Amino acid sequence: MKAAAESIISIKIDKNLGGSLEKFSKKHDRSKSYILRKALESYLEDQRDLEEGIKALIEHKRTGGKTISLEKIITKYGLDD
Repeated sequence: MKAAAESIISIKIDKNLGGSLEKFSKKHDRSKSYILRKALESYLEDQRDLEEGIKALIEHKRTGGKTISLEKIITKYGLDD
């Protein structure tokens, strides 16, 4: 299996954030690149989820969808135990 191609990027961060990253990386025995890559993956996934949620809400409102309160769901399915 062929390895995925990689890109190198450069970012500027303030000294406090850089220091926090350095400490975190040492504490968890991970490279700064690894931590930043994971943080970026998480951020991008969160943004995609947010976009999908907004699209779903817009579609729900556009089609006149109805909502059910959490309290009614709990009562209906006997989840109040």
